[in-house]
Amino acid sequence: MKKIENDWRNPSGKRDLILVATLEAIGTGGIDCVTHRHIAEIAGVAVGSVGYHFDTRDTLIREAFRYYVDGISETSLAVGDNLSNPTRKGVVDGLLAVSERDLDRPEFLRAEYEMLVYAGRDPELARDIASWHAALEARLASALEALGVDKPMQAARMIRDLMRGIEIERLVRPDDSKARLRNQLNLVLDGLRITESA
Repeated sequence: MKKIENDWRNPSGKRDLILVATLEAIGTGGIDCVTHRHIAEIAGVAVGSVGYHFDTRDTLIREAFRYYVDGISETSLAVGDNLSNPTRKGVVDGLLAVSERDLDRPEFLRAEYEMLVYAGRDPELARDIASWHAALEARLASALEALGVDKPMQAARMIRDLMRGIEIERLVRPDDSKARLRNQLNLVLDGLRITESA
């Protein structure tokens, strides 16, 4: 995955502006509200500009997801630093960093979940999502294996699923604290017999 220096609050260029507008539209109104005209209104650009960069609605949605994933790259690299020489605290801190990445802009997190559901009808987007998940799981599984976990890939998937569930709850109850996620991650790591000294 290529690293893109993008800040969703300050997109660079018209194409990125359109992609940010698409994420905002999906996160506030769902996939069904994505039309070239609606995205042009949100982005403040001509409808023709949207069509110039993205010839179909499906292409626009897929590229918005790719932009979203690329936007997580800096956080993922920071997590990679925590996981390259893993400790229990480093794993928890890295996972919390990923979870916290977009909670100040919940529409992006909602857009992620909308796109996960949409991928059930779009095989190309489903492949992109599967590739993204595989990369995250492999990185986490490698760290868990280094910490002595017997079935690291299964554990990595279980942790990913836990984090997804808590993210969804936090969309419903935004005042829920990250301390709760930290506590739950620590309970899982206790169950995996990862000690504080690890």
